[in-house]
Amino acid sequence: MSWVEVRFTPEGAARTRLEIEHIAQVGDAMWDQFGPGAVGVGWDSILLGLSQHLSGPLKSPAVTPENSAAWVASDQGRQFMTLSGERWREAHIASGADETQAREMSDRTIAAYTTPPPEQPS
Repeated sequence: MSWVEVRFTPEGAARTRLEIEHIAQVGDAMWDQFGPGAVGVGWDSILLGLSQHLSGPLKSPAVTPENSAAWVASDQGRQFMTLSGERWREAHIASGADETQAREMSDRTIAAYTTPPPEQPS
């Protein structure tokens, strides 16, 4: 279970600040395997999708479940996930984590986000 708090604060006539706070109780085994990037890469992806959705035409959103799934599986999508995982690794190390452990965690996180699912028999 986790909690998400979303705040919108007006900042002038045409601007609004979006603040999102996510609190989750993550078990030690999950943390030890993936570190902060497991949730961080997901949030980075959600915010990218939200940005693209809001920039699309109102009658035909830029983001749909179909094109989102295709993008995640694309070279560009995998590159985004990889770069996000690497930035989370850097933040983890900067927070004082052991570099070798942080690298191993981020490698597992990146693989979880970028490895295509196995082919399903037809």
